[in-house]
Amino acid sequence: MLYIYYNGDLLDIPRSNNHLALGFIDDIGYGVRGLTPEGNTARLEEMLAKAEEWRRKHGAQFEKSKYILIHFTRNRNIRTDAAICIEGT
Repeated sequence: MLYIYYNGDLLDIPRSNNHLALGFIDDIGYGVRGLTPEGNTARLEEMLAKAEEWRRKHGAQFEKSKYILIHFTRNRNIRTDAAICIEGT
């Protein structure tokens, strides 16, 4: 229960109706909705940068090997290979 209070600020990072944060114990997921995969990944990179700031401030560790990116679209003609760069990787 205390962990929810500890990392609750991570759930406040999304600031738009098109942004989403979900949390369960020590797992957090971010989502965005937009017109292009490139725009969506840019917004996710901004959100992850804020999460990294929180991590450094609180001395927490994130397991980046568990990070995944999934693009959902109804249009099969849209390329969904846009990727996220986290701290240069």
